[in-house]
Formats: sequence, C-alpha cells, structure tokens
Amino acid sequence: MAFIDVLIGVDGTHENLVQDMAPEGYDRLFATSHVRAIVSRSRFGHQHSHYVRGPAGLGTLVNERFLEALGHIERHGGKDPASNVRLHLAGFSRGAAIALDLANALSLPPISRLEHIARLMTFGKSVSVVQAIDRVRNALAGRLSVASLALFDPVDMSTDIDTTVVGKFIGTTAVVRRSASWGSRLGWTNVGDTMEKGSAFKRSRTILDGTHGGVGGMPGKGDIPKALARVLLGQLRNSADWNRVEARYRKKPLEYLLVKAAFGAPGTFINPFNGGLISAAAHAALQLVPIDREQIARAAVVHTYRRMMQTYADEGGSTKGSVSLALDLRLGSFPGVGAYFLDFKACSNMIEAFRALDAKASSDARNWMAKALGNDYPALVGSGPVRP
Repeated sequence: MAFIDVLIGVDGTHENLVQDMAPEGYDRLFATSHVRAIVSRSRFGHQHSHYVRGPAGLGTLVNERFLEALGHIERHGGKDPASNVRLHLAGFSRGAAIALDLANALSLPPISRLEHIARLMTFGKSVSVVQAIDRVRNALAGRLSVASLALFDPVDMSTDIDTTVVGKFIGTTAVVRRSASWGSRLGWTNVGDTMEKGSAFKRSRTILDGTHGGVGGMPGKGDIPKALARVLLGQLRNSADWNRVEARYRKKPLEYLLVKAAFGAPGTFINPFNGGLISAAAHAALQLVPIDREQIARAAVVHTYRRMMQTYADEGGSTKGSVSLALDLRLGSFPGVGAYFLDFKACSNMIEAFRALDAKASSDARNWMAKALGNDYPALVGSGPVRP
C-alpha cells in the first residue's frame, strides 16, 4: 500500500503572556530554532509539512495550536483513502509537550468513544480539540501511524497538555533535554523521560550541558546558567549610593515607594534596557518629586542587576529572558556600565565563553537528533536555506 508522509513541527512558547504574537515577530524570535529548520527542510515537501508557532507564555492558546496541527493532518492525511498515513512530529519546549500529547492521542489503539473523550477532557482540552482528535482517528482508522517523534527539551507548563509518558505505539522517538547541572529553567518540569514498556520501536534519549534555548536551537536567548549568575553576582560592586537613597527616602513614604517601585521590582515598572533604566511611566512619575536622579540612576543599575541575577543564582528562573539579553549583546550598550563590576573584562570573557558553550549545545542537539532518528529523521540533513 502507498504511504503519505505528513510532518508537523510545534515550536516553543513566545514572549507574550496571554495574547498571541504577530507571526513576523515570532518568526524573527525563532528564526534559528531546530523545529523551524526541520519543517523548512522537510523531506516530504511543502504541502505535507506544517510549522505551528508556539503558545503564549502563561499557557494560553494551547488548544488553538492543537487544532492547527490536527487540521493539517486532517487535510493532507485524508487526501487518498487508499494510502496509509505516516505522521512525523517534532517540537521544542511546550511545543514538544504538545507534539508528545498528539502522538499519544493519535497512536492509541481503538477505544470506546466515551473512554477517549473522558481521558482527554480530564486534561482541560476544549471540546473542539476532543472532537478534532476523534475525527482524525475515525477518518484514518487503520491507516494512521506515528512514524517518528523528535522532542527538544520538552516541558509541560499547561493543564491542557497530557504528557506523562512516550506511549509504546509511537514510532521512532528521540528526546534531547538540558542538564539540570547548568541551572537553566530549574522550575520547568521536563517530560518525555519515561518510555512505556513493550514498544517495538527505537527509543533514544540524551542530556546536554546547555540552556533551554540552546537545546532548542536558540543559544544565548532566555536565561543563563545558575553558576554563571552566581559569579557575575559576586562581581557586582556594592552600591553605597543605593543605601544612601534608601535611608534618605525612607523618611518620605510617597517618594520612597515610588523609587522602590521604579527600581526595585523587575516586571512592575522597570525596563532595564532603556537609557535611564526607567520605564516611561516610572520616569514620568519621578519628574513630580524632587529626587537626585543621577544618584538614583547609579544606584539603580547595581540594585536592579543584583535583584535579577539573585533570582537566577537562587532559583535559575527567568524574567522573560531579561538577564540573558542584558548579559549577552546589550550589556556593553550602557555608557560606563563596566564601572559597576569589579572586573568587567573578566565578566565579558565569561559571558562569551558561556555563549560558545551554549552554541555548541545547540549544534550537538541538532546533530544528535538527526543521528538518533536515522532514516526516520524528517528533514534533509545539511545546511540548505530555511524556507520562511
């Protein structure tokens, strides 16, 4: 019997917390992602390959991504009723968890409709997603198989995703994830580590020293290793300026609260990448009170970096990639920023070394995936142009 190969790639979460991101902005952000490269270099042609942009930061839009992927499978997999359909899935981050969930849902042997709906609804999927999964399963019953699954650092950050194990009916599967020892996104739970027993298909898994973004093809974006954060934290000079500011304005409750809000709460008013380290709202508010802005600005630089890096040193967390970006290309854009570090050159060298290691992790992840999946790797191997 003839075969139709269909490829779906689901990429990682974008920066917006709730609302969707404009496609052109998302594509710029994920231009180098491994999932994007796999889809753009698909062996199965443009029509049978589909790139799904990832959900929003707080886990919204997951159901929309399920529907987009299922719609592509339904359109192209059902074109020839006489052909079997081999589905290939690839994903990064939360997109990898979506790919794993789809693989499990579509590879299960026939079960009662009520049992199937009850299982899916338990995990918060919308009615339309449940209906779409049932529709695809019924339309392609006996003809659909999940031929391959490529997962780049899969994380489960949504109640709409069921990603407990890699089911035994899923075809050749390879999972690459970041090492916990690097302290990248420590609070993010990996999935895909458990393989259901009894599978006749090859299972491969590896762990690399790199960041979450690096493993997904986006080195240097999103966060920094915990160990590096601790070193850089120790390199920041103590700010006597900040201590004086606190002592002076603690006696003036309104002004003190304003200063603390503007400089001491990342994610509230602060934007550490503009010229004065003050967002537009905080800057406008500070014009209304008699404050020594030069003194506060000097103090705020150190105070802000200390707060943000302390988060990494303690928890390995992420503030929408702010720390990584600041320590990556933009750190040197602030006039005189080197004065706030004990040895700015040493810090710069450490950052460059980190970027090189993360770039290697990215390359290693891509090469390992191609080797692990072997003949089931859905993309052309090489460095051809990436299709938009």
